[in-house]
Amino acid sequence: MSLHDLIEADTSGVFLNSNDFAESITHRPAGNSANDTPRTVVFIEDSRVRIEDHPKGKRYVRNATIRIASSVTVTKKDEWIRNSEKWQTVVDGRVIDGMKQVLVTRTEAIKTESNRDARKDF
Repeated sequence: MSLHDLIEADTSGVFLNSNDFAESITHRPAGNSANDTPRTVVFIEDSRVRIEDHPKGKRYVRNATIRIASSVTVTKKDEWIRNSEKWQTVVDGRVIDGMKQVLVTRTEAIKTESNRDARKDF
């Protein structure tokens, strides 16, 4: 086993430690709440927020990257619940340095006079 292999094998053990870098969030495979599973992940939210037009009004779009153990199966139908916020899988991930990288997004209505009854999530 090479040094690179040893480092890659140890990466998830170091970074997916909830006492250091990681946190626990809920993984909802295929968007089905009956399959909710707590997962230890590294959650990195992009500081940029986009504003988009939507038929129901303008909305904020936030993006983030979830780093998770490479053994976890992820599909584009999966949802992630963090601090009561629902995030949707955009890209189901490739393995980099022993951890799967999953891109997720969240959309929220911007409340204005014209859409004051807007839903929180789209």
